[in-house]
Amino acid sequence: MDQKTVSELKKILSDRGIPCYGKRREELVTLAEKAIKLYNEIEDCDHEVSERKRRRVAAEDGTVVDLNGKTVQWTVDLKEMPAITFGDVFAYLTVECRWSSQRLKHHKSDDGYRMFVDKHVEMVEVGKIVDITDFVYIRGKVKPEQRQSADRYLTWLLCCSSGEVKSAGCGCVAA
Repeated sequence: MDQKTVSELKKILSDRGIPCYGKRREELVTLAEKAIKLYNEIEDCDHEVSERKRRRVAAEDGTVVDLNGKTVQWTVDLKEMPAITFGDVFAYLTVECRWSSQRLKHHKSDDGYRMFVDKHVEMVEVGKIVDITDFVYIRGKVKPEQRQSADRYLTWLLCCSSGEVKSAGCGCVAA
């Protein structure tokens, strides 16, 4: 592990879902060694299937609504966005994403939070789904952390018109 570059160490860790921002090289080496022992095999992820599943959500009455392939009308007028509270985000992260209390406590060191604060999120839009008024998409483009001239990642959030977060996704490597 000592012969690996910092980039290679970070790749090993990010492939296993382990945050590595702000770590020194020695810490990265130790983490990577432990990560390989614990998570030797990396699960294959079919990103397209995963995205399709996240676009199927439960309505207020419990029925499943499949939003795949629905027509969405996008606007940059953020007044169309429902009021999303801290509680809505907290509930989504704990219930749907199963974030631990430790991860929630340290959310400011999470890559997504840091990239938002560092102004990597660009061009936010709100999407109203044609013929379905209960749900709204919010999407943005995210500038990659390392290769800032590279293509932007498309990230999205699906919420109820009441602001409850139902699902989210990102086209980045770590998602």
